[in-house]
Amino acid sequence: MTTERTYVQNLRLLEKVVHGAIKTASLTGRPVLPENARKEIFLNVGEIYALSFDLLQELEERLANWDSNPMIADVIAMRAPFFKIYSMYSLHFNDAQLGYCKWLKSCKRFAELIRTVEMSRLCKGLPVSSYMLCPVQRIPRYKLLLEDYQRHLPKDHPDVENTKAALSAISSAALNMNNRIVDMENQAQVLRIQRSFTGKDNYILPGRKYIGRGMVYLVPGRGRGKGNTKERQQRILFLFSDILLVAKAGRGQGKYTIRHKLPLKELLVSEVLSPSLQNGFCVLLPTKMTRPFRFCTKTADEQSQWMTILRKAIADESNPPPLTEGYASLMNDPEIHNSIAAVLNDPAFEHMEPSWVRRSIRVKHAPSQRLALSRTFKAEEKWRG
Repeated sequence: MTTERTYVQNLRLLEKVVHGAIKTASLTGRPVLPENARKEIFLNVGEIYALSFDLLQELEERLANWDSNPMIADVIAMRAPFFKIYSMYSLHFNDAQLGYCKWLKSCKRFAELIRTVEMSRLCKGLPVSSYMLCPVQRIPRYKLLLEDYQRHLPKDHPDVENTKAALSAISSAALNMNNRIVDMENQAQVLRIQRSFTGKDNYILPGRKYIGRGMVYLVPGRGRGKGNTKERQQRILFLFSDILLVAKAGRGQGKYTIRHKLPLKELLVSEVLSPSLQNGFCVLLPTKMTRPFRFCTKTADEQSQWMTILRKAIADESNPPPLTEGYASLMNDPEIHNSIAAVLNDPAFEHMEPSWVRRSIRVKHAPSQRLALSRTFKAEEKWRG
């Protein structure tokens, strides 16, 4: 109960103190923020506070009358359908943080309000942004609390079935949030990569996911240099779920110029068996009259990793798995796609690393493929450094 009381107090600070002050200022004709910015930053935190306050009140009442009614899991199970509002908050949390940073820098009245709140004893020395993170972390913690409660219940306790029902509902909500957050992180990664490309082409498409990148060497055709290592050109491969981009280093640190776009559905990968080309592999488009691309890596392990990951990505693109509920929501949310251009041109975006995702959520798919290219990444950094 102590953690639930603390959580509700944190939500109260966010909704009643900070958000409340901004809404009151708007009613008096001296707005602190534009209305659209207020809604973007604070999302549906008011609904979450109302739900959490009501839950806390009933839990405390149950504890006060524990001898006559020794059950609490049914209280959570009854409210499980309403926990969907947490998914909505998590889905737009990145945009809310971007908006918060943007207006904190550009709006003096908003910055003064936040500074005043953070200097008060209510904030306990923590920044307001840390309180905005609380709802994102709460559902996984409810799951842990219920699992702990279940372990300590006697098998014949009247709250056993309620606990199972509540745990099932919370686990479903936590999984849904995890899927959405993972998809958001990948979408943010695609946005950051887009910013590193020179030119006007847009590589952000619904359903496109980032897999990994690494440095290779492009080997010229047989009539040019005959595989001489001096003729080989350093290239960066950016692998997405549906396309392979071949880039070279552009002007400026961390900038790349795209030289070739190879759709995975039309791509074939094969090993190059030649005494004059060690650690080589070839990618080609059989449906087009274009020459194959011959690449090589510094080590046999890197060659093997690239061929394995490319073949898996090609197989996945040819036989795509069903979309997760989280990504389906992203694809159907017009606000996500309408805000892409604005995010790309927002200087605050460069400073927004979604480290909260890495700390609180264990990612289970695309990042494992990125790790497989770790040695290649190190080679790239050494080359760039």
